[in-house]
Amino acid sequence: MHYLVLILIFPSLILTYMNIGRNHPLISIINRWIRWVLFSSVAAVLVSQLDWSNKPEWLLFCVFFGGWFLIESIYSWLSIRMLNYSNFPIFLTFRECSYSNWWPNQKKYIHLKRQLDHAGFTKLQTLQSPITETVSIFSVVFENEEKNIGLQVFFIPISSSSISHFYIFQSKTVEGKLLITDNLKIPFGGYYPEDWLLQRKPLISTWNKLLNLHENIIRREGHKCMEWTETPLENINREQQELRRINFFAGFLIPPHLQDTYGRISAEGRYRIWKEMWLLKYTGRCLSL
Repeated sequence: MHYLVLILIFPSLILTYMNIGRNHPLISIINRWIRWVLFSSVAAVLVSQLDWSNKPEWLLFCVFFGGWFLIESIYSWLSIRMLNYSNFPIFLTFRECSYSNWWPNQKKYIHLKRQLDHAGFTKLQTLQSPITETVSIFSVVFENEEKNIGLQVFFIPISSSSISHFYIFQSKTVEGKLLITDNLKIPFGGYYPEDWLLQRKPLISTWNKLLNLHENIIRREGHKCMEWTETPLENINREQQELRRINFFAGFLIPPHLQDTYGRISAEGRYRIWKEMWLLKYTGRCLSL
């Protein structure tokens, strides 16, 4: 067990250093597993060396391994409970941003904007969804040259000086299906309409790889995509309303007249969110879509 501690300390430090400023999803997942095993190993060695228990170290390791799971689960359930009884919107409502040229003034985002321009994507609208009086989620919407693939660059504030971003590619087929390819890693846990063909790839961090996946499914399934007839604002708000309706009838949401007592999310919905939080954090996967 002592050797395991020594073996794991250095990779964890190296991965932490490598991921500063990058937040690469795969590196983060590997490092979480290393920290979990490292915590369990260190705790088992300390308890054994201090003679606080005469149990074998492997058994102590299993106990602390399960303890980490329990502590993280309690923390997750407290977060879900806060969401359940808070005013934080589960389904967003967007409006057109008063700053039409809004874009993060950081080197990596300036480079991203140039890449999209070079690839033929044209900006259509900048939208925002207020979360509090001072905090908003932004969505900058683009379309390709053929006008059959839309792209949302989704900006979520992490702190006063940090922003996380995600990509959402969408196409609408002549049969009325909605093709979506994104890399969102926000636990939702809810249900999606049957005519949504959704690919969620949280481990992919670059927009061009997501675009290739999106175009591949269009070609592979032989879909014929049409131009968008709605404005991005109309389209996004209609999709959010559809998600709200689907999840109400699926039992994910609690009826409005009971929400003051039981919160907004049903017991099944809270379990699904907890499960997806774990899947995203330690496997980079979502619930089956």
